[in-house]
Amino acid sequence: MPERSNRFWITIMVAGLAAVGIVAVGLPAAYRMYHERRIADLETMARACLAEGKDDQAATVLEHYLTYRPNDLAAQRDHARLRFEQSRQPGVGKPQLEKARAAVSAAVSKNPDDLSLRRKLAITLFDLGQHGAAKAEFADLRARVEAAATPEAAAIDLDELVLFQARACAANDNLPEAIALAAGLVGFDPATGTFAADHRPGGFETEASLLLAGILAETDEATTSRVLERLEQTNPEDVRVWLALARWHAARGDARRAQTDVARAFTIAPDKPEVLGTAFTIALTDSRFDEATRMAERWRDLVPESPDAYIALATAARQQGD
Repeated sequence: MPERSNRFWITIMVAGLAAVGIVAVGLPAAYRMYHERRIADLETMARACLAEGKDDQAATVLEHYLTYRPNDLAAQRDHARLRFEQSRQPGVGKPQLEKARAAVSAAVSKNPDDLSLRRKLAITLFDLGQHGAAKAEFADLRARVEAAATPEAAAIDLDELVLFQARACAANDNLPEAIALAAGLVGFDPATGTFAADHRPGGFETEASLLLAGILAETDEATTSRVLERLEQTNPEDVRVWLALARWHAARGDARRAQTDVARAFTIAPDKPEVLGTAFTIALTDSRFDEATRMAERWRDLVPESPDAYIALATAARQQGD
């Protein structure tokens, strides 16, 4: 009897140990399966959001997914693209820009040869005001693009990179380099004050000319006028050209030319708030109160949520004595 009892308890102990072993092996395996399924579900959810155009949700899900799968290069690219696009929306603040920087930096670290990602990183750094770092990124990207003979490199506009470099230099008070870069884009020789006869305007001619004029305005009025007035020939349908000319002439007391310039801008973009605001200011400065009021009223009607339009109306009434 004691021997049979011992065998019984030994059997129970062996069965218990076996059960413990099964649990010890089975539970981690089951958890791993659940964990992998959950990660796969996150990826599926992100792809579904992308397919349905729910980009904000896709970005959030991808951010969570990448905490588990940081080496998924395609997901890194998608997340970087979505965060970058969010950061380019009007009215975004620093938190959105920081999210874009973090996402794009992570993607670049995993895809160091992806030129499109490097461009996004450089632009995001510039938008964050990190102009020294942005300038270095743009310079490095320029060198990579110039050295590469690939469709990806061909899709990146070198003039855009040069323009951003010039802006970064200007923001860092490196004005000589900023002038040299901007002048190169518009075919201008600062030493002689002349434009190259064989220069062919590129896609960023207006931006580079306005930047160059802005830098030179404080020290060289004659050259600034020459740079701005040349835009009348190279890009006469760009409203920014006429607004810049209007402000330039108004600041120098040339009311007649300022009025002519803003009239051209109004012809091109009569519903643009910036045009209406500039037209209002120039008319008010010239004591053309009826015209100033008309511009302010049009501004208010087009953008009723803008406090600036109401301030303009009140200013015109006050100065007119109403």
